[in-house]
Amino acid sequence: MPIETLADAATGAPGTVGVNLDRIRPAVFANSIAPRLGIEMPRVQSGTYASATITTSLSAGSKAKGGAAEATAAGFTVTGATPKRISARLGIRIEDVAAVGQANFESVLRENLSLVLSDELDDQAINGAAGNSGADLKGIFNALTDPSAPGADVAGFDTFVEAFAGGIDGLWASRMNEVAIVCGPETYRLSAKAFRDVGTNNGHRGDVAFADYAMSKFGGWWTNKRMPDKAAHVQQAILHRKGRSGMRTAVCPHWNEISIDDIYSGSAQGERYFTMHVLLGDVILVQPDAYKQVSFRVSS
Repeated sequence: MPIETLADAATGAPGTVGVNLDRIRPAVFANSIAPRLGIEMPRVQSGTYASATITTSLSAGSKAKGGAAEATAAGFTVTGATPKRISARLGIRIEDVAAVGQANFESVLRENLSLVLSDELDDQAINGAAGNSGADLKGIFNALTDPSAPGADVAGFDTFVEAFAGGIDGLWASRMNEVAIVCGPETYRLSAKAFRDVGTNNGHRGDVAFADYAMSKFGGWWTNKRMPDKAAHVQQAILHRKGRSGMRTAVCPHWNEISIDDIYSGSAQGERYFTMHVLLGDVILVQPDAYKQVSFRVSS
């Protein structure tokens, strides 16, 4: 039976070490997007996870005196997900732990391992994989319908307002402060310098850029580095209708997380390994109408 051989690489000590080394600072990762979009992570004990939503309602109507009501059939949409694994692994040598002279060498690396796993989890929950290929999750972008291409002009103040106004559907969003959009950094930077001209003087800019205007008028206008880069001058964004508080709109099922502290495999070489696994399922839009993919032309 063939045995899988891992190309493990141990993390060595920094180039300059010694008793005067300051505490090692952790790496910084972007904040999580998924919770702000209402993506819940229900815990699954075992088996395939499935979510069912009524998508064809029963009927009601007025009847004449003596008229009989007739039953109609309701319809359900059921979507399932099976566990997929996201993993991360750390290897260190006992010589390096001793040489660093800083007590938090191992602990900060373990913290980094946990953070990089969370970073990958959030990235896959949002971006997934093209066509949901391989072992990657199906993210929210995979579940949403691609929007029509934006116009030829670079997005301006009115373009951004129209995107928010397009989120009003009277069901999941009835007011502008119930519509939120998370966009890419380049889109947000563009909105920070998008002013509406005032009066007939085309050279005069309004006092408020759209990014500032959105903070007071809408339900959220923010960015995150995990959002996809622009392609062909167009950057994608996610609109979230969040007017029905307390209702589950999207899930990323979570089976289990496993941490393995391995002091044996590399013991002959003075190496120690720490492995983390998390089992997750594809993102399921329980209420697809609560979300919409939008796009902005950010360059020409």
